[in-house]
Amino acid sequence: MVLSKRFRSLKLRAGFAASALTSYLVTHGSSPAAQAGAAVHSYVVAFWVSAAIFAGAAVVCGLVLRSGVLIQKNNTETVAVAA
Repeated sequence: MVLSKRFRSLKLRAGFAASALTSYLVTHGSSPAAQAGAAVHSYVVAFWVSAAIFAGAAVVCGLVLRSGVLIQKNNTETVAVAA
């Protein structure tokens, strides 16, 4: 199950990269220089999409997870556990 989620995420980013490559080639032609530029552009788009996903996940983690020291109770005494 986890493996298929990873492939889905990779497929999503590859889709963005392929779309960026295609739109770049449509706009700039199909010369060798344009193909090289399209390859670079597709990598840049894939990087920024991945960065946005990670930034969104960091915001969600920051909102969901509590900060501070976790306090656990052992029978009658309390013990502070470093997070």
